[in-house]
Amino acid sequence: MKIEGHPLGGLFFMQKKFLFLSLTFFILFIPILAGLTYWGSLSRFDQDDVHLSPWGWPKEDRGYVLPTKYGEKYPIAPMLLEKFENPTANNYLVLMGGSNTFGQGMQTERPAEILGKKLSETNVYNLSYPGWGPTNVLAALKAMDYSGKIKGERGYFLYQLPEYHIERACGSARTLEWNNGASPLYEIQGQFLIRKGFMRDHFSHFELYYPLIGFYRGLKMVAGHARASWLMHYNSLQVSNCMKLIEMIFKDMKKEIDRIYPRAKFAVVMLPGFNWRYHIVKKYLVEKQFILFNPRHQIEEMEKLIGADKLYQPDRHFTAQFYEELAPFYENIIKSYK
Repeated sequence: MKIEGHPLGGLFFMQKKFLFLSLTFFILFIPILAGLTYWGSLSRFDQDDVHLSPWGWPKEDRGYVLPTKYGEKYPIAPMLLEKFENPTANNYLVLMGGSNTFGQGMQTERPAEILGKKLSETNVYNLSYPGWGPTNVLAALKAMDYSGKIKGERGYFLYQLPEYHIERACGSARTLEWNNGASPLYEIQGQFLIRKGFMRDHFSHFELYYPLIGFYRGLKMVAGHARASWLMHYNSLQVSNCMKLIEMIFKDMKKEIDRIYPRAKFAVVMLPGFNWRYHIVKKYLVEKQFILFNPRHQIEEMEKLIGADKLYQPDRHFTAQFYEELAPFYENIIKSYK
């Protein structure tokens, strides 16, 4: 029975055409996908990242932070510990974290000096570096002897935690891409936190979780730019899965600090952004009974009164004025010590 001219005949023809085009697309696309992925995986490390220190980068605690990467040619402090000490101070604050704690992009004074001048009875120290996350700080505390470096009878070690540092600890897709896997890797084994080298040493393990990493890197090499960076955000929803690791890392930080400075207190300061992942992080840390200081209200008031353009650089790093305005918050932290 002929169905020429019948609607079903045209439908059958369209189905065959669609199937043919789909098969052709996948036959051509899969080798391209595989090739770019393989190529991107092979080129995962920059030459500067071949030899790393226990804490990742910088390779040495001397020299300068390169202006080509971070905007200013900052001197690197011995033992990566910047300090501003006041002659009559009896208290101390030690800030720990990444680029916003370091003061990336600030052209004159940076956080330790800004807060040290505002808090005349407090010595302020800063253990941080652009691109660092919790695993870098923990590795630095374990690798270097900070005994006697912090002056004062009592105070706080504050890890300054923006919510995206959760990804840096776990090795998310975008973290692995932009820092070439050069961060220290820690894993939980039973009841213990175990150092497993660097994230780059287990890159194939991460590629099972984040299969677009190699493809993205290959695509970026072909295109010569990072317009496809949205590919690296697809696993940002996994923040809840990282919280147990963060808990263990912070407990190990506290253990290292208690060993050297028994009167010190370890606490977490929540920094922007204040989004849905921030709420997950805050809730978890409160449940696990960490000391948590949350400047969200103060920062939102600062944004209203002063304007975000005065508090943030174009790339959203903090300005010097951000820390100047937030100094009373840090003063209250010192006063809260009991």
